[in-house]
Amino acid sequence: MTPAGFPALLRVGLPSGLFAGVLMGIVARASMRAFAIAEGQRPSFSVGGTLTVIVVFALVLGAPLALLYMRFWRPLGIAPGWHGLAFGAAVLVVLVAIPFLVIPSDEANLRTRLIAIAVFVPVPLLYGWILGLVVDRLSSRG
Repeated sequence: MTPAGFPALLRVGLPSGLFAGVLMGIVARASMRAFAIAEGQRPSFSVGGTLTVIVVFALVLGAPLALLYMRFWRPLGIAPGWHGLAFGAAVLVVLVAIPFLVIPSDEANLRTRLIAIAVFVPVPLLYGWILGLVVDRLSSRG
């Protein structure tokens, strides 16, 4: 990366990742609630726990993934409007699909796995889509 590209990485990538990460955290928390309900449990969530999930998703996942997106993914030349969603699909494979495949079968039955996949698949896809939109918007501002 050229020195001239580094400020854009920080100016566009970080805020985009933080924003998309906050949204990803909110959707992830809602997905956790949906999973608990689908499993017949009574979900109980605290404000502190919810804020922790949102902050972790924004800082630990959202921002670093956005920097990877800006540096390596976006330059691939995927059509505007699709590159973010394609990135979300890649994140889905790495952070959701692979972990679900390596969970020992005695720890989760098929029904539980299918419910988990159904409620958590939208999280990285939404993140990638929003990230792409925000990066495009901030990049167009110069």
